[in-house]
Amino acid sequence: MSWRKKPIWLILAALITLGSFIWLVLLLKDGFIQIMEQGISLNTSALALSWILAVAATFISSQIFFNIMQASGARFSSFHEACELNFTAQVMRHLPGRFFGIAYQVVKAKHVANTAEWIYGNIAIILLSTWLALLFSSIILIALEKNMALAFMILISTLSAPFIIYGVNLLLGHFSSKNPKIEKFIKIFHAVPKALFSAKGRRALAWGTFSWCVYAMAWAAFGEALPLASWHDGLMLGALYTLAWAIGFFSLITPSGLGVRELAFALLASSYPPEILLFVSVAARLGLMLADFVLGIVFLLTTNRASL
Repeated sequence: MSWRKKPIWLILAALITLGSFIWLVLLLKDGFIQIMEQGISLNTSALALSWILAVAATFISSQIFFNIMQASGARFSSFHEACELNFTAQVMRHLPGRFFGIAYQVVKAKHVANTAEWIYGNIAIILLSTWLALLFSSIILIALEKNMALAFMILISTLSAPFIIYGVNLLLGHFSSKNPKIEKFIKIFHAVPKALFSAKGRRALAWGTFSWCVYAMAWAAFGEALPLASWHDGLMLGALYTLAWAIGFFSLITPSGLGVRELAFALLASSYPPEILLFVSVAARLGLMLADFVLGIVFLLTTNRASL
């Protein structure tokens, strides 16, 4: 299909996609400049291993998207198509507003899922991803015997969340059966837990757990790359950065939680030297953005080649 025959919304989606990748390149450029200016001596082999593991963890996490969206009603032609829609949207989430990723999926893949299914599915993915992030952080902190009060509070809250969601879902189902007038309204809130507690949802949980284990290994290797640090410090910094990520994730104004995440991380990891905190903040953001960029480019180009 030629560009002249393409619908205007597809052309707009293509332009936004291009703009997203350009924006991410600019963010990556700034990150590299900041790292070079700090001049910290690093174990480059450990740093490279850390990033490779982070890319692997990010790729594995695409199974969360694939399974949860299927549980929400999506009809992917292949896992490859799901990866393109996931990773291209991931790149767009680095833009201010954070909603461009879902908008891209709705516009680009109406044949895969309708608007409601995309929204419900993404809400379920956000909930599961945040739940796993908080669980990972609290377990690491408890294992390292650091910030114990905060860690136990997060762990208890995290483990309680599925029961609360399940209970609310049952309660809503009860009200729906008693009052047919609100049945359509109740379905909106029923769709998310239905996806999370389905067989596909449990499969997404298993893949997500595996992804976070690989992610923990990436942070351990990152700790070995830092001067006067070890894998122990890497895990500790990873747990604290993940908590900061959870805080920054819900910042809708700044691009990809920019600023919010760094401030939260500086407060949580205040026992570490300022120069280490600054480097970790920049390097972690840079590494994760670069992983999104590489995977986004790979799947965008390989998926769309046949349609050009």
